[in-house]
Amino acid sequence: MSRYRVALSLGIRFISPLRSETSQPGRIASAKRRWKFRSSGSLSDIAICSGVAVVIAIILSSMLQPVPTIHDEFSFLLAGDTFASGRMANDSHPCWKHFESMHILQQPRYASKYPPMQGLFLAAGQILLNRPLAGVWISTSLAAAAICWMLQGWVPRRWALVGGLIAALHAGLQLTWGQSFMGGAPAVIGSALLYGAVPRWRRCRSAWSGFSGAIGLAILANSRPFEGLLVSLPVAVIVCQDVAREILRGRTGPCVKALIPGVVAIGLTFAAMLLYNQQVTGNPFRLPYSLHSRQYMSGPLFVWQSPPSEQPQYHNAVMKEFHTGWELDSYAAQRTIGGFLRVKSEYFSVAVFVLMNPLLLIAAMLGIRAWVKFRLSELNVVISALLLLIVGASTVVWMFPHYLAPGLPLLLILAIEGIRRAKISIRQSHGNRNRIFQGLVLAYGALFISQCAFRVANAEDVWSAERTRIIASLEQQPGKHLIVVQYTSEHSPHEEWVYNKADIDAASVVWARDLGTLENARLLNCFSDRNVWTLQSDTAPATLRPYTRQSD
Repeated sequence: MSRYRVALSLGIRFISPLRSETSQPGRIASAKRRWKFRSSGSLSDIAICSGVAVVIAIILSSMLQPVPTIHDEFSFLLAGDTFASGRMANDSHPCWKHFESMHILQQPRYASKYPPMQGLFLAAGQILLNRPLAGVWISTSLAAAAICWMLQGWVPRRWALVGGLIAALHAGLQLTWGQSFMGGAPAVIGSALLYGAVPRWRRCRSAWSGFSGAIGLAILANSRPFEGLLVSLPVAVIVCQDVAREILRGRTGPCVKALIPGVVAIGLTFAAMLLYNQQVTGNPFRLPYSLHSRQYMSGPLFVWQSPPSEQPQYHNAVMKEFHTGWELDSYAAQRTIGGFLRVKSEYFSVAVFVLMNPLLLIAAMLGIRAWVKFRLSELNVVISALLLLIVGASTVVWMFPHYLAPGLPLLLILAIEGIRRAKISIRQSHGNRNRIFQGLVLAYGALFISQCAFRVANAEDVWSAERTRIIASLEQQPGKHLIVVQYTSEHSPHEEWVYNKADIDAASVVWARDLGTLENARLLNCFSDRNVWTLQSDTAPATLRPYTRQSD
């Protein structure tokens, strides 16, 4: 038994770069102070952050009137409409070739390719207020609340409130993700719950900490699975390390009991994911994203992969151009070291602009400085997760700001810790300088207001706004409508008009691709009871006119 304990102890030391200082007898007291759960927290603080966030989100939406524009947004809206209808997926339509579009599965079921979490929020908004955007407000509000709750485990209560309010007034969360249907906030919620559980777990091994961490993992797995896996690995190391240490001490009971609620939650989540996969793809172990890649993608997901040996079959020129043109061009541009560095620098510069404004960036740098100077071992898990996220995300061919959403709570931990340490240092060196930090708070608020004002003043009437207006106009006319969309050879594949509701036959307005005389005749037979229109999308403005056989 002694040999077993020695071997296990050596194994812990070898595999865990995040090893807590509690394993060093001379630093036990110091480590306990660092991992101490600094405040019991306050529901009122969490409610304040949540309330501020949702009010700001609603005000911004009333001024910006966001409409879906990017392919991903339409795919998420399809998921939300499907869930709101009480289904996980929809039956494939007999005329499905006319309805093919980016990031949408048509076979074997009609569904979004994306994980379901963002769709669930949109469904909540549709059910509660008959407006999917309300689901975005809910997720934005919960993200600010989750960040406040997370910080209550890392810093004193007043600093957690400051961090929660910073999140509520975060331009990326409110302007970029909070005014679109593409997501971002769900991954922030999941990451905040996971990293809010870390200090609570280290303090008391409570069942609540294990359960909240498991819920965070579940949200990450169903919003940003790959990036969520990267940021969760350091936490897994900590939990395994603590369990192994309890085994060495012969006290496995409390630790195991604390893990049971979390393990049950993860097990139920995994079962639900298997059921969802079965409903969408027909195989519980095949993800919708994976099936879509096999059916449509001409390029690989990661830069180190090779394109598929056989190109998928495309039924329209626009989708072929998107997958064989833009998709392969993005991959080919990163095949050299110089091209890889150039493309990734562009991606990261945009992502940093969304995730961090100048003041937060400076604060995060102060947090890194505090980690180095004061040897704050509890920040090891945060630094490790950020490094894994950056390196791992770099291997993906595409990287947009919402891909890095799980990193926002980690950056805010560093930022708040950096500001707090800086204030302590200034107080010790020069006495109380509260006015400096009051000025910084005012500067942050002024910066957020200026960002909002700039966004509102420079809001453009995007192409998809015309699509929304056409839908609204036709819905006021009697009967149901079918729009046959015609594209020129010069049409941009990034401006896609053909997206539909979950129940296509019941929708008041249906969008379909023009596939030629023969295929169009079959389409018209399926929708013989509708008013049929032709849309020429590449004119300015787009031209809608009654459909005639001569238009084929």
